[in-house]
Amino acid sequence: MPGAYCNLLYHILFSTKERRPLISATIKPRLQDYIGAIVRGEQGELLEINSVADHVHLLVRLHPTRAVADSFGL
Repeated sequence: MPGAYCNLLYHILFSTKERRPLISATIKPRLQDYIGAIVRGEQGELLEINSVADHVHLLVRLHPTRAVADSFGL
């Protein structure tokens, strides 16, 4: 085969410390934009994002050369 196709999709969840309800409606759009910029900076694509008061769900496509832990500083 001359090439390979890779489609790595990840469902990632981030929560607030001790699951405190700190994500208010006023900061939610800025937080989602900020997370999207981090994903794009790691050569990824943010497919979906949603959050509630104590956690954020991401559906992300990452470049095959990037590890999830390295992309998000885990």
